[in-house]
Amino acid sequence: MVLKLREDWTEIAATEGMLYAPERSVEVSTEKEAGSGILLEAGKAFPFKVKAKLYARAASGHAQLNVLAITLPTG
Repeated sequence: MVLKLREDWTEIAATEGMLYAPERSVEVSTEKEAGSGILLEAGKAFPFKVKAKLYARAASGHAQLNVLAITLPTG
């Protein structure tokens, strides 16, 4: 799944897998509040598994977030 993000929050439907922001940083959080989550740097994959709702937004203007329903080794 490819999400086109702006500065408003978008819910991520998947509960586990891999997040990847190819070009620009993305904030990911379990709350819809700026600064409450973690910042995913562009070009780095991030495995995730959540029990709560997960939201994402562009950290600056706009960004793309790829959500894969697989978990890859991060070594």
